[in-house]
Amino acid sequence: MAGAELHFEAAAEETRAVRKARLELQLLDLERAREKQQHIYTTARRKHKILENLRQRRWEEYARLQARREQAILDELHLIHRASKAAE
Repeated sequence: MAGAELHFEAAAEETRAVRKARLELQLLDLERAREKQQHIYTTARRKHKILENLRQRRWEEYARLQARREQAILDELHLIHRASKAAE
C-alpha cells in the first residue's frame, strides 16, 4: 500500500472509532431515557390501578347501600300494607 492509502485508512479508522464512540454514548443516553420512561409508565400504571380499585370498592359500597335502602323501603311498604289490612 502506498503512504497515501495508509494515511487514508488510518483516518477512516479513526473516523469510524469516533463515530462508534458517539453512537455508544447516544445508545447509553437512549437506554437511560427508556428506563426513565419505563419507570414513569410503571408508576402511572400502578397509580391508575390503585384508583381503579378504589373506584370499584366505592361503587360496590354504593350498590350495597342502595340495596339496603331499597329493602328498607320495601319492608316499610309491606308493614304499611299489613297494617292497613289489619285495620280493615
